[in-house]
Amino acid sequence: MMITEWRNKLFSKPYKAITPLEFGMTHSEVIAVLGEPDKVSEENPPLIYKYSDVELHFNSIDDYKLFLVYSDESEKLVIQFEPELYDSLEKLRCELTHDNETYCRLFKEGHKLLSAYKTNGGTQANAFNTVCHIYLDNRRKGGDLEEYREDLIGDWLDCLCGWFGNKDIVIW
Repeated sequence: MMITEWRNKLFSKPYKAITPLEFGMTHSEVIAVLGEPDKVSEENPPLIYKYSDVELHFNSIDDYKLFLVYSDESEKLVIQFEPELYDSLEKLRCELTHDNETYCRLFKEGHKLLSAYKTNGGTQANAFNTVCHIYLDNRRKGGDLEEYREDLIGDWLDCLCGWFGNKDIVIW
């Protein structure tokens, strides 16, 4: 993928989807998607890859995995992985069985978590990309139950993006 195309998509949506990148990617996985960076930080291994005016930050504490997308050159951009939000929603995802009552309860609990995250100053981009990471992790697992869980996660993403017809449950 050309970096210009990825960058333009990144800045074009209010929820700032970092796809096809995802949190937790390694240096080599990022390079496989975006190619070699324009610049890298001096640490070995590097903590920052720079593509055009966008920096990708890797966490030395977590095996140098992608956790932050940042830019302050042309347009301010800070998108970071939210581990507490991830863990809370992942716990709900794991509770889901093939039971519609459970689905409704877990949807509402996830919605409350996401609404509280927003109320406490969280950003739409951080929430969207963190929930998207749960979605992609779930998708890699496969199976019938994971497809049902994918629907739950997709509904949370819809709340974050405003894609629900019922505007009372849209969070941003």
